[in-house]
Formats: sequence, structure tokens, C-alpha cells
Amino acid sequence: MRKAIAKHGLRIFTACLLLLGTLLLSSTRAEAQSQVGNYNWKQVDQAKPALVDAMIPVKAALEQMPAGQARDEASARLFYYVAIYESLEAGNTVEYSVIGSLDVLKDVNAGGTPTVTTDMTPMVTPAFRKVLFDDAVVILTQ
Repeated sequence: MRKAIAKHGLRIFTACLLLLGTLLLSSTRAEAQSQVGNYNWKQVDQAKPALVDAMIPVKAALEQMPAGQARDEASARLFYYVAIYESLEAGNTVEYSVIGSLDVLKDVNAGGTPTVTTDMTPMVTPAFRKVLFDDAVVILTQ
């Protein structure tokens, strides 16, 4: 009886190893960065001043704008740039900061307009999120 149990246990163990090996060999590595593209990012010490230079006119324009969609978009842009800067200050790379800081912006349902929530976190459409990313790439690449 013990021999039969040991034989079945060995079969189960072998099947599990075979399954695990198949899973490990057949899986592909998923990388979020792959969809972003290959950019020649500036070094952190070059990126910070470039980002500050980009924030100055946005902040100045924001102070003069009346309430509305343009002001909401400028507010979201400034919020995103500040998030990138804070991420750089925390020691992250430029690429990580640009991509990771997109997460601070909340998504609006399709067809909505960018707006600011009660907690002051800007809400943006996916299309405007792409615009912000593209603008950051222009500012922070060489």
C-alpha cells in the first residue's frame, strides 16, 4: 500500500514540476515601458531645470485665466509637471517619473472634459493624458 501511495505521489510531483517548467518557459515578460517607446531621456540634473522652465509660463498663464476648460487643462498640466519634479527629487529616473506621474491624474469618462475634483486632483481624458505625456517627452528628452 505504501509503495502505491509513494508511486502516485511521485507522479503528482513530476506532473507539477512539468507544469511549472512549462509555465516558466512559455511566459513572456510584460513591460509597461515597451509601449512607451525608446527615448533619449535627459539626466535628472538636466531634467529638473528644463521642467522648471516649462512650469513658469504655465503657472503665469494659469493665474490670468478665467474658469473654464483651458484653465482646467493648464491646472492639470502644472499638477503633472510638479508630480514629475517631485518624483525626480525622490531619486527616480526621468523615464520613471514621466510615466509614473501620469497616475496622479484621474481619468474622466470618455466624452468628458478635464476638471478638478474636490480633492484638487485634476481629472483628464485619455486623449489629454497622451498630450501631457507627449509634451513631457519633448521637454525631457535630448
